[in-house]
Amino acid sequence: MEGSEEFITVFEGEVVIRIEEDEYTVRAGESIRFRANRPHAYQHSGAVTTKMSMVIHYSK
Repeated sequence: MEGSEEFITVFEGEVVIRIEEDEYTVRAGESIRFRANRPHAYQHSGAVTTKMSMVIHYSK
């Protein structure tokens, strides 16, 4: 949905997030925010289980 945003905070481990052509590694203690209507994917990276919070805000 146009105008929607996604907020991710990693508490343990790390995750690679691909947003269109860009790639971001988000580690424990870090956060990322991006427009949720863009093509994106998540990939677990590392040997430790990743624990994270994901919030999606849908604007009207």
